Amino acid sequence: MPWVFGSLADVARVLLALPRIELGRRTDGPAPLLARLRSEGRRRRPLNGGERSRLRRVISRVDAHMPDGGNCYRRVLLEIALDPQAAAEPVYMGLDAGGAPMSGHAWLGSDAGQDRTRDRRSYDAIISFCPDRKASAAASSRARPGGTVAVDVGASVTSARSASKRACHVWGSGEAK
Repeated sequence: MPWVFGSLADVARVLLALPRIELGRRTDGPAPLLARLRSEGRRRRPLNGGERSRLRRVISRVDAHMPDGGNCYRRVLLEIALDPQAAAEPVYMGLDAGGAPMSGHAWLGSDAGQDRTRDRRSYDAIISFCPDRKASAAASSRARPGGTVAVDVGASVTSARSASKRACHVWGSGEAK
C-alpha cells in the first residue's frame, strides 16, 4: 500500500510543477529554463531507484493526458525539476532540418538508447545542454561564455544513440566523431 501514497504524492508534485513548466516551455529558451529548473531540482530530496522509476511513470501518464497528447521536452523538464539526479544529467535535443511537427526529440543523458521508437533515428543536429559550465567547457573549447551549449553543425547525419554516448557537445552533418 505505500506505493499508492507515493504515487499520489508524485502525482501532486507533477501537477503542481506542470503550470510553471508549461509556461517556461512556451516562453523561455532552453538554456535559461534548464538552468532554473536544474537549480530547483538540485534542492529536492534524492530519490532511490524505485522512487525515480515511479516518478517517471507518473510524469509519462500525466503528460499523455495533456491537450497536445504529450511532449518529450515537457517530460524532460518535469523530471529535471523534480529529481536531483535528472537535474545533474545532460539534456539532448535531436533536430531535423525539415522542422515538421514531431521532427525532433528531447531526452536525458541516462535515456540514451532506451526510447525504442527513436533507437535508430538520425537527426540533422543534436544539441546538448550540460548541467554546469565545467562539464561544458571540458567537452568543447567552442562553448559560449557562461555557456552550456556548444554548436557544431555541418553536412552529414549523426545518430542520436551515438551522440548520447559522447560528452556535452552538438554534432551535425560533416563532423565525424
